[in-house]
Amino acid sequence: MMRRSVVRRLSNIPRFSWMLGRSREQLQQARPAVSADALLEAAGDVVRWTPLSVAALRDLARDLADGREAQGLRLMTLCEDFVDDADPDAFVSAGTTVRVVKVRKNGTLVVALPRAAGRRLLLTVKESDVKPKSRQDWSTDDVCAFYVVAETLRSRAVFVDLLERAEVGEPFQGAFVIHPRLGKFQDLVHAIVSYYERLRTPLEQQFVWLDVLCANQVQLRSNGADLDTKEARQRRARLLKFDMHAAIARFNECLVFFESWGAPTALSRMWCIWEMLGAIEVSKAPSIIMPPGADQEGLLELVKSKSGRSDIAAGIGGIDFGQAFCASQDDRTVITGFAATLPRGIAGVNAKVTGHVRQHLKLALVKLGSEQHRAQGDSKNMSRLFYKIAQILEGETFLSDALHFYRESLRMRRSCGEHDETNPNLLTTRYHIAHVLQLQGDFDGALRVFKEVLAIEEDQFGETNLSVLKTKFQIGVVLHLKGEFELSRAYFEDVLAQREAQLGPDHKDCIAARYQLALVLTDKGDKRAALEHFRKVFNSSNGSLFGALDDQ
Repeated sequence: MMRRSVVRRLSNIPRFSWMLGRSREQLQQARPAVSADALLEAAGDVVRWTPLSVAALRDLARDLADGREAQGLRLMTLCEDFVDDADPDAFVSAGTTVRVVKVRKNGTLVVALPRAAGRRLLLTVKESDVKPKSRQDWSTDDVCAFYVVAETLRSRAVFVDLLERAEVGEPFQGAFVIHPRLGKFQDLVHAIVSYYERLRTPLEQQFVWLDVLCANQVQLRSNGADLDTKEARQRRARLLKFDMHAAIARFNECLVFFESWGAPTALSRMWCIWEMLGAIEVSKAPSIIMPPGADQEGLLELVKSKSGRSDIAAGIGGIDFGQAFCASQDDRTVITGFAATLPRGIAGVNAKVTGHVRQHLKLALVKLGSEQHRAQGDSKNMSRLFYKIAQILEGETFLSDALHFYRESLRMRRSCGEHDETNPNLLTTRYHIAHVLQLQGDFDGALRVFKEVLAIEEDQFGETNLSVLKTKFQIGVVLHLKGEFELSRAYFEDVLAQREAQLGPDHKDCIAARYQLALVLTDKGDKRAALEHFRKVFNSSNGSLFGALDDQ
C-alpha cells in the first residue's frame, strides 16, 4: 500500500460558540443548511470528509491479514481480569486486547493497553494470562488502537492523509459506512468489497468513508492533556448534533454493517444508531451489508433453526437507543440530550431505525423464499421453509407477505400429497392464515377459516381439547370485533369453563379468557358483570396478563 511522503499541513480548529443558546426550532432548521465548505472548515484536524477507494481498503485488509502491514505487531487477549493490589485503578477486564511490548527473561510479558483517557498503558502479565489473537480476528477497534494510532501518532494526521492521491476520493464521494468498532475488521472489509463487486465496477473507482481511517484517532483517543477542553467539547458537540448528519447527506449513499440478522452489534451501539437515524432523516437510508455467506446463506440457517424466529425478533426488535452502549459519557450526554428535542424523542429514534431495519429484513426474507423456491421447486421441505418465513413476517406485522407465504406453504403441502385435512401441519397453517386475515381486518374471511379448522378439530379431538379451545378463543375474538357480542360472550364463557376445569382458575390461559369475556361484557353494556370479571383477572394475573394474551 503506497503512502504519501509528505503529510498535508493541518488547519486550525475553529470555535463554535454560535450554536449555544439556540432554540429547538433554530437547531432543527440549522441541521440541513450546513454547506460542504462549512463542513470541511469545521472538521479542522479532527475529521477528513475525503474517503478512500474500496481497492485501497481491500489491499490494507489483505496486508494486515498476511503481515505485510503492522509487521511485528502481536496482539493478545487477557484470559482473566487483571487486578493490581498496589493500584486499584489498574483493573482491566478479561477479553481486553493488548499488544505485546517485550518478553522478559523470566518469561513474563510486558503488554500495552489501547490508548484511552486516564488509563494505565502498560501491564506485566504471565504468558498463561493471555492468549494469541489472530490477525483475522482483529476487531476494527484493534486496527484503530494498535495500528492506525501508531501510524499517525507522530504526525497527528488522519490515516487517509497518508495514502496515495489515486487511493483517495473527493470530499463526500461514495458511501458513508456505519459500523461497530467491535466487529472483525476483515469481515467489515469483505462485506464492503462484496457489496461493490456485485455492482461490476472497478473497486478503484468506488469510495467509502470509515471513521477509523478518515478521522483523527490520535486526538479522539487523547487523554485531553494537550487539548483545550472547552473547545474540544464544542467541536465534538457540533459534530454529533449537526455535522455528522449533514455530511451523511452529502455522500452518494450510506451503508451499515451487520454481522448477521441474528446479532447485529450496530443496533446496540449509540453512535451507530445515531448515524443510522441521520441517514434516514436526510433520505440516505442505509443499505445493510454483511460478510459473504452471512446474508442469504446465514439467514437461511437462522430461519431453519429452532430459535431463529426469536433470535431475529430479539436482534432487530430490541433497539433501545437510550440504553445503547457508548464509550464516552460526554458523547452519550450530548447525543441523548439532542435526541430528546426531536419529534417523539428517544422513542422516535427507536421507531425510525427499527422500522428501517424491519423493511430490509422483509425484503431479505422474500428474496430468500423466492430464490430457494426457484432453485428447488415444490417440496415438503420448501413448504416448511415458507411456513417459517411466514411466521417471522407475521411476527413483524408484514401481513400481506405472511399471508402469501402461508398460502404457498399450504399449497405445496397439498401438491406433495398431504390431502388429509386432519393433518396437524395443514390445520396449523390454516389457523395462521385465519389469524392473519383477522389482523388484516378481514373478519368474515378469518371467521370462515377458523370455523373450518374448528369443525375438523372437534371431530378429531373432541370439544374440550385444549387446541380446540384455542381456536374457539380466536373465534370469540373475531365475533367481538364484528360486533356480535352475544355470540362472542357464549364462546368465551365456554372456553373459560372448560379451561378452568382442566387447568385451574389461575392458569394464564384462564386469565386471558376471563379478560376477553370482561371486554365483551363491557361493550355489550353489562358493566356490573364485566367489573366482577376484571376484579378476578386483577387478583389472579400477578402481572402475567399481557404474556397470557400473547400466547393465545
